[in-house]
Amino acid sequence: MDRMIAILHPGDMEGTEWDTRLAVERELRLAHARILLVQAEPIDHPRAAMYVGVNARGVLASGFGGIIRLAGGAEIERELRGHGPLLVGEAYATGPGLLAVRGVTRIIFGISTPEPGRAPRRDVAERALVAGLELVDRERLRGLTLPEVGIRI
Repeated sequence: MDRMIAILHPGDMEGTEWDTRLAVERELRLAHARILLVQAEPIDHPRAAMYVGVNARGVLASGFGGIIRLAGGAEIERELRGHGPLLVGEAYATGPGLLAVRGVTRIIFGISTPEPGRAPRRDVAERALVAGLELVDRERLRGLTLPEVGIRI
């Protein structure tokens, strides 16, 4: 089942080939960025960076984290855990693993819960997302796939 995702990219990329393949439900502009809200599976629309909300154990077993592990390989999970201890409310970046062939250069992990299976608190999910967006900005990444944030992970 498709989920609502946001695809962020620079405004100067208007008219790119992939725009025409998306059923855009809403388009927003923020400074020089376009934000497209679409009903789609996030893994089907990768950008330079992909944001994933995960737990502080770094276990990518289910949800979008599990999909990233399956599509990108176990080295992504190992690299994330190598940043440990993972602090709730912070964000960490890893390489793309096998997703590099799809144009992904970084996976951004927002640590939203202390352990697997727990629903994140809103304030923690927001802190982790802000930390993740700051990483995207600091690394000057040119696009981001952002799935639903704040669901059970």
